[in-house]
Amino acid sequence: METLAAEKVVIKGLNTGELLTKFFEDCRARGLTPNTVRGYNDYLRHFAAENPTIPTSPEIIKKWLSARGESFSKRGDIFSRVQAFYKFLDRSGLLSPSPIPAAKMGRPRLPPKPKKPRGRPKNVDKVVGGGYERSQSPSPVLSPSAPAQYSWNPANYHTWDVACEFLGSFRSRGGSEQSHAKYKKCLSLFAEKYPNTIPMNLEAIEAFLSEFPPHADEHKHLYHAILRSFYFWIAKRKKYPPAQLEFREITPSRTKKVRKSLSNEQVVQLLQLDMSPRDRLIIEILLGTGVRVGELVDITSGSVQDGTLIVKGKTGERSIQISRDLELKLKAAAAPGQPLFVSTKRGTPLTRIGLYEVVRDLLARIGITDAKLGCHRLRHTYGRLYIENGGDLESLRQQLGHIQLTTTAIYSELAAVQVRKRALAADPLAHAQKQLSLDEALGVKDGEAEAAQGDQ
Repeated sequence: METLAAEKVVIKGLNTGELLTKFFEDCRARGLTPNTVRGYNDYLRHFAAENPTIPTSPEIIKKWLSARGESFSKRGDIFSRVQAFYKFLDRSGLLSPSPIPAAKMGRPRLPPKPKKPRGRPKNVDKVVGGGYERSQSPSPVLSPSAPAQYSWNPANYHTWDVACEFLGSFRSRGGSEQSHAKYKKCLSLFAEKYPNTIPMNLEAIEAFLSEFPPHADEHKHLYHAILRSFYFWIAKRKKYPPAQLEFREITPSRTKKVRKSLSNEQVVQLLQLDMSPRDRLIIEILLGTGVRVGELVDITSGSVQDGTLIVKGKTGERSIQISRDLELKLKAAAAPGQPLFVSTKRGTPLTRIGLYEVVRDLLARIGITDAKLGCHRLRHTYGRLYIENGGDLESLRQQLGHIQLTTTAIYSELAAVQVRKRALAADPLAHAQKQLSLDEALGVKDGEAEAAQGDQ
């Protein structure tokens, strides 16, 4: 901005300090609070001390602000006070014409932040047979040396070494042993395919997932989620943004499957079986609470409190409401300091596999011998019967320990009894046929009435 000549500015014999005194009088006259006036004074007295003659150039004000050394937000507060001071001078006519328009004084601004890269980088290298085929334009993602702004370079580490570090971090953050085993299996297969370095493109990950057979869509979907978590960890922990790949672009499709559960008749047959007290308690807990097998293993005498069962699952601890009859049975069976379920052969606490074998043998006795047997089928049975008996999805979500309500919604699909009743009640064809029959009946009655009147 051009600096206006000093002779064009009429300063009526007053220096900066005297002008500030008039400014503070005007502030009090306009009803500003003492704290506000004190804030103006704290900032502007330094301005008056360093500039005895009123500055007539924006460059002088900018230089004064930058020399103070405050943060940008603090400089903005100081600038607002100086701007208000110059507005007062312009409004009161003490400076005429105004040497520095208030709108063009140059407010301090933060430097622009660097933009984060979005999407996949262009010209990425292609993975061919476990090695890399260089594109015409070298990519910063798969180049032998990482860009200067990244201190971590995936080319310097084997895939399994980074995977082991990730698995250790997963365990230290409280991941369950079952999830840890799944993560380890997935990453070991991934490290076998790409042993030398971690590929940083979606094509390599998609090629790894495509090796699974078409019917293994559940495994593909699970491994896709594990690799997404692995790459997210690399991007955040190692501060390597190129690892933030768009995994949604290669999400494998998953065929919708109906969760298997016991029918009402099969539940009655199961409860009528002649079994040991231990096995009966296992069945009643599974059908009465819907707990997971890992939660069932850890139940102790201290798990029952005031009509609730405290279990620790993969989503943390939760309390399950149980019936009075089941509460009394659990308190009677659980001796203090002793496991609830003990193997009859070895005398050791039952493991997850031992519980699975108990439930599998009992289901085989009522004629159920297909795949997907075990405690989880009884969990699905509990969810289905809960909805059929009038329960709502939100309370069922809390009972089962789901995080999202969409996971619990599958049990509304399993409740076939309610679906059949509602479908039959709302069947358009049945309604039309019923109306047609009613119309025909009314027509016959009208014809009979007319014939009777004719006979008379």
